[in-house]
Amino acid sequence: MQVAINKRKLILFALIIVAAIIAITLALRPARGGEPETQAPTTADATMSVQEWGRRWEQTLANAPEESVMSDGVHALRGRATCTGLGEGGIAFITVRLDSGKEYGFIVNIGKTNVFRSEDVFAHPNQPAPTVENPVAALESLKDTPVFVRYDPGDPPQMRSIIILGGAQ
Repeated sequence: MQVAINKRKLILFALIIVAAIIAITLALRPARGGEPETQAPTTADATMSVQEWGRRWEQTLANAPEESVMSDGVHALRGRATCTGLGEGGIAFITVRLDSGKEYGFIVNIGKTNVFRSEDVFAHPNQPAPTVENPVAALESLKDTPVFVRYDPGDPPQMRSIIILGGAQ
Protein backbone atom coordinates (compact mmCIF):
# COMPACT_ATOMS: atom_id res chain seq x y z
CA MET A 1 0.00 0.00 0.00
CA GLN A 2 1.40 3.36 -0.98
CA VAL A 3 0.55 6.59 0.75
CA ALA A 4 0.91 9.82 -1.19
CA ILE A 5 2.38 12.62 0.89
CA ASN A 6 2.46 16.15 -0.38
CA LYS A 7 6.11 17.24 -0.77
CA ARG A 8 5.38 20.56 0.89
CA LYS A 9 3.87 18.85 3.95
CA LEU A 10 6.82 16.48 4.16
CA ILE A 11 9.29 19.36 4.14
CA LEU A 12 7.25 21.22 6.77
CA PHE A 13 7.13 18.09 8.95
CA ALA A 14 10.91 17.67 8.62
CA LEU A 15 11.47 21.29 9.64
CA ILE A 16 9.20 20.92 12.67
CA ILE A 17 11.07 17.80 13.84
CA VAL A 18 14.46 19.47 13.37
CA ALA A 19 13.24 22.55 15.27
CA ALA A 20 11.92 20.34 18.09
CA ILE A 21 15.24 18.52 18.38
CA ILE A 22 17.15 21.81 18.43
CA ALA A 23 14.76 23.23 21.03
CA ILE A 24 15.17 20.14 23.23
CA THR A 25 18.94 20.39 22.89
CA LEU A 26 18.97 24.06 23.88
CA ALA A 27 16.57 23.52 26.77
CA LEU A 28 18.65 20.73 28.24
CA ARG A 29 21.99 22.56 28.16
CA PRO A 30 23.40 23.40 31.59
CA ALA A 31 23.45 26.99 32.85
CA ARG A 32 26.57 29.04 32.12
CA GLY A 33 29.46 28.04 34.33
CA GLY A 34 27.82 24.73 35.18
CA GLU A 35 29.07 21.32 34.23
CA PRO A 36 26.67 18.99 32.46
CA GLU A 37 25.71 15.88 34.42
CA THR A 38 26.02 13.83 31.27
CA GLN A 39 27.71 14.92 28.11
CA ALA A 40 25.16 15.56 25.39
CA PRO A 41 25.73 13.34 22.38
CA THR A 42 26.99 14.95 19.21
CA THR A 43 26.92 13.77 15.64
CA ALA A 44 30.57 14.86 15.37
CA ASP A 45 31.67 11.85 17.43
CA ALA A 46 32.38 9.51 14.52
CA THR A 47 33.25 6.59 16.80
CA MET A 48 29.83 6.57 18.46
CA SER A 49 27.30 4.13 17.02
CA VAL A 50 23.78 5.23 16.17
CA GLN A 51 22.46 3.02 18.97
CA GLU A 52 24.81 4.60 21.52
CA TRP A 53 23.90 8.08 20.28
CA GLY A 54 20.22 7.23 20.72
CA ARG A 55 20.72 5.81 24.21
CA ARG A 56 22.60 8.94 25.29
CA TRP A 57 19.86 11.25 23.97
CA GLU A 58 17.17 9.15 25.61
CA GLN A 59 19.09 9.31 28.89
CA THR A 60 19.37 13.09 28.50
CA LEU A 61 15.58 13.37 28.12
CA ALA A 62 14.99 10.95 30.99
CA ASN A 63 17.16 13.18 33.21
CA ALA A 64 15.62 16.45 31.99
CA PRO A 65 14.01 18.80 34.53
CA GLU A 66 10.46 17.80 35.45
CA GLU A 67 9.10 21.16 34.31
CA SER A 68 10.75 23.60 31.95
CA VAL A 69 10.15 26.24 29.32
CA MET A 70 12.13 25.51 26.19
CA SER A 71 14.09 28.11 24.27
CA ASP A 72 11.25 28.46 21.77
CA GLY A 73 8.83 29.33 24.62
CA VAL A 74 7.04 25.98 24.63
CA HIS A 75 6.42 24.37 28.01
CA ALA A 76 7.80 20.86 28.59
CA LEU A 77 7.37 18.12 31.18
CA ARG A 78 9.11 14.88 32.01
CA GLY A 79 7.06 12.38 33.95
CA ARG A 80 4.94 9.25 33.81
CA ALA A 81 1.81 9.23 31.66
CA THR A 82 -1.41 7.29 32.01
CA CYS A 83 -4.37 7.32 29.61
CA THR A 84 -7.52 8.04 31.59
CA GLY A 85 -9.90 7.65 28.66
CA LEU A 86 -10.77 8.34 25.06
CA GLY A 87 -13.38 10.84 23.91
CA GLU A 88 -15.34 11.26 20.74
CA GLY A 89 -13.76 12.98 17.78
CA GLY A 90 -10.19 11.75 18.27
CA ILE A 91 -9.53 13.05 21.77
CA ALA A 92 -7.60 11.26 24.50
CA PHE A 93 -7.32 12.23 28.15
CA ILE A 94 -3.82 11.79 29.53
CA THR A 95 -2.53 12.41 33.05
CA VAL A 96 1.19 13.06 33.50
CA ARG A 97 2.51 12.58 37.04
CA LEU A 98 5.85 14.15 37.91
CA ASP A 99 8.33 12.58 40.34
CA SER A 100 7.52 15.43 42.74
CA GLY A 101 3.91 14.22 42.88
CA LYS A 102 2.44 17.06 40.82
CA GLU A 103 -0.06 15.98 38.15
CA TYR A 104 -1.12 17.51 34.86
CA GLY A 105 -4.29 16.53 33.03
CA PHE A 106 -4.10 16.90 29.24
CA ILE A 107 -6.55 16.78 26.40
CA VAL A 108 -4.77 15.25 23.43
CA ASN A 109 -6.19 16.04 20.03
CA ILE A 110 -4.92 12.91 18.30
CA GLY A 111 -4.91 14.44 14.82
CA LYS A 112 -2.87 17.46 15.93
CA THR A 113 -0.52 15.97 18.53
CA ASN A 114 2.66 14.21 17.39
CA VAL A 115 3.23 10.90 19.17
CA PHE A 116 6.75 9.44 18.97
CA ARG A 117 8.61 6.49 20.46
CA SER A 118 12.11 7.41 21.58
CA GLU A 119 13.71 4.52 19.71
CA ASP A 120 12.19 5.86 16.47
CA VAL A 121 13.27 9.44 17.17
CA PHE A 122 16.84 8.58 18.11
CA ALA A 123 17.45 5.75 15.62
CA HIS A 124 17.46 8.24 12.74
CA PRO A 125 19.68 11.16 13.84
CA ASN A 126 19.75 12.82 10.42
CA GLN A 127 16.16 12.16 9.38
CA PRO A 128 12.78 13.25 10.66
CA ALA A 129 11.39 10.74 13.11
CA PRO A 130 8.17 9.01 12.14
CA THR A 131 5.16 9.32 14.37
CA VAL A 132 3.73 6.05 15.63
CA GLU A 133 1.56 4.20 13.13
CA ASN A 134 -1.42 3.99 15.47
CA PRO A 135 -1.40 6.97 17.86
CA VAL A 136 -4.73 5.97 19.46
CA ALA A 137 -3.36 2.56 20.47
CA ALA A 138 -0.05 4.09 21.62
CA LEU A 139 -1.81 6.67 23.80
CA GLU A 140 -4.39 4.19 25.08
CA SER A 141 -1.60 1.83 26.22
CA LEU A 142 0.03 4.48 28.44
CA LYS A 143 0.02 3.22 32.01
CA ASP A 144 2.61 4.93 34.23
CA THR A 145 4.85 5.19 31.15
CA PRO A 146 7.90 7.51 31.11
CA VAL A 147 7.33 10.40 28.67
CA PHE A 148 8.66 13.79 27.59
CA VAL A 149 5.84 16.19 26.67
CA ARG A 150 5.72 19.59 24.95
CA TYR A 151 2.47 21.45 25.63
CA ASP A 152 0.54 24.71 25.54
CA PRO A 153 -0.70 25.81 28.97
CA GLY A 154 -4.39 26.49 29.35
CA ASP A 155 -7.45 25.07 30.99
CA PRO A 156 -6.90 22.22 30.28
CA PRO A 157 -3.38 22.25 28.82
CA GLN A 158 -3.08 20.89 25.26
CA MET A 159 -0.24 18.58 24.23
CA ARG A 160 1.82 19.51 21.18
CA SER A 161 3.97 16.38 21.16
CA ILE A 162 4.79 13.41 23.31
CA ILE A 163 7.88 11.21 23.20
CA ILE A 164 7.33 7.82 24.82
CA LEU A 165 10.66 7.04 26.51
CA GLY A 166 12.39 3.73 26.98
CA GLY A 167 10.77 1.84 24.14
CA ALA A 168 7.50 1.58 26.06
CA GLN A 169 4.61 0.47 23.92
